[in-house]
Amino acid sequence: DYAINAFKLEAIDYILKPVDADQLVAAVNRCKKNHLADLEKYQLLKHRFSRAHHEKLAISQLEGIRLIEHHKILYLEGDGSYTKIICKDGEQYTASKNLKYFEGALASNTDFFRCHKSFMINTTAVQGIAKGEKPIATINGQEISVSIDKLDQLLELLGINNQAK
Repeated sequence: DYAINAFKLEAIDYILKPVDADQLVAAVNRCKKNHLADLEKYQLLKHRFSRAHHEKLAISQLEGIRLIEHHKILYLEGDGSYTKIICKDGEQYTASKNLKYFEGALASNTDFFRCHKSFMINTTAVQGIAKGEKPIATINGQEISVSIDKLDQLLELLGINNQAK
């Protein structure tokens, strides 16, 4: 009866008393082997899933289309019908789309926030906030303007509670 229940629970082995040491070692080795196989399958699936779902921003340029992973973007700066994209690796790209376009393109990624009419920031890159008449967010040593009416929303997104305000 116990053996039937054990196999229903997908037991590796069923060892009877008195315990045979060789049988116990063999059962433990089978368990390790199965565990490692499952771990390898998990790692492979995790790798495939992360690669398949890496969000990228497509930027049309003269030489073709540049794909930039969202997590590599520090901030975007709008200038009329153009947008400058500043990345963590120091690269900068200029796209012939306005900031409103990129606000829509990045809408699914909650890390990005339109903090000013001219700036959209990756909130994970914010290093500090200077409050005052003209609030400033510091990202990678750069001062990014924050609209006074967007400051509370930004602080909330950053998880800054009322005590720090």
